[in-house]
Amino acid sequence: HADVEEINYGIETDYSDVNATDWYAKHISYVSDKGLMEGYEDGAFKPEAKITRAEYATVVARFQKLEQVETSFEDSKDHWANGYIGAVYNKGWITGYPDGTFKPTANISREEVATMTNKMLDRNVDGVGLGDLSINKFTDLEFGTWSYYEIVEASNTHEYVRRSEHTTVENWKNIK
Repeated sequence: HADVEEINYGIETDYSDVNATDWYAKHISYVSDKGLMEGYEDGAFKPEAKITRAEYATVVARFQKLEQVETSFEDSKDHWANGYIGAVYNKGWITGYPDGTFKPTANISREEVATMTNKMLDRNVDGVGLGDLSINKFTDLEFGTWSYYEIVEASNTHEYVRRSEHTTVENWKNIK
């Protein structure tokens, strides 16, 4: 117990549902201190809750220090994250749905997180860029799905070179 106290000394959280001894306390403290994430109005952080599309768009916009921009999505105009959604959309890092909505309160999928993060970081690979390297495989990720290369890009530590100076597409040299 003394070791845990020593490790967590100095970690303070302002959230009713986060204790200094929770494994994620220092991470929550960090993202809160940096202004990337805030808790809810009831004083909770809800560390076990799923994150919504609006919440992740907000984190990305804050991380990149983007200016808030009015969104064009009708279902998001009155949403608290309106300006963050607009900012990330204007950068081309997110899209809406075919029906013209953004669905800000919908839980974000891992595919959407990978895609938005890769776009934010200018990370992009395709079949040519992978070459014959052996990549991490997932039982629930089939080749040909819209998110295949996004998940591959996000889940494999690798060295790469840009295919050309005018593109973000990567040619991978090796996987670590």
